[in-house]
Amino acid sequence: RLLADMSLMVMPKIIKLRQLLETLKTDFLIETVQSLGTEDKVIVFCEYMDTVAFLKEAFQNVGIGAVSLVGSDNGNSRQRSVDAFQNDPATRVFIGTTSAAGVGITLTAANYVMFASQPWTPAMKRQAEDRAYRIGQKRDVFVILPIIPGTIDEQILALLDSKTEIEASVVERAVCAHLARGP
Repeated sequence: RLLADMSLMVMPKIIKLRQLLETLKTDFLIETVQSLGTEDKVIVFCEYMDTVAFLKEAFQNVGIGAVSLVGSDNGNSRQRSVDAFQNDPATRVFIGTTSAAGVGITLTAANYVMFASQPWTPAMKRQAEDRAYRIGQKRDVFVILPIIPGTIDEQILALLDSKTEIEASVVERAVCAHLARGP
C-alpha cells in the first residue's frame, strides 16, 4: 500500500517503508535474543526513535530486560542505560538509534550487534558496530543484518556495498599516489 500511495513524495515514502520494516523485524529480533545464551548481550540499532520505544516494550513484554538510548535522552538517562547494560546481567538488550547510540559510548558487554535498519553510509554502520568492538571487549562480536527479501532492504544493502567499494577504491588510489611520491 505504501508503494502504491501516490500522495507521498519519494523521501517520505522511503522513510515510512523503512520504519515499517524495522517493526516487521521485531519477532526475528526477539526470537534471536531468546535463542542466545543468558550470558549473551545484544545491541539493536534502529534509525527511528518510534521503533526504539516499540522494540523496548516488545522485549520487556516477553521478559527480556532492555534499555534504550535516543537523541532526546538527557545525559543522566543515557548513562543509566549504558551502566545497566554494561553491569546488570538481567539487562540483555540495548536499543538505540544509530545517530545517538552509534557514537561516543562503550558497550563491551555486547557480543551481538543487530541492525533493524541499515544506516545510509558504511561509515555510520562501522561506527555503530564499534560500540561493541572497544578496548575491554573479551569476546567475539557477531553482527547480524536481518534483510527482508523483495523490499527496500535489499536496495539499501546494495547501495551500502557500492559505497564500500567506492571507499576502498578512493583509499587505494590515495595510498598508491602517496607511495609513488616516495618518502
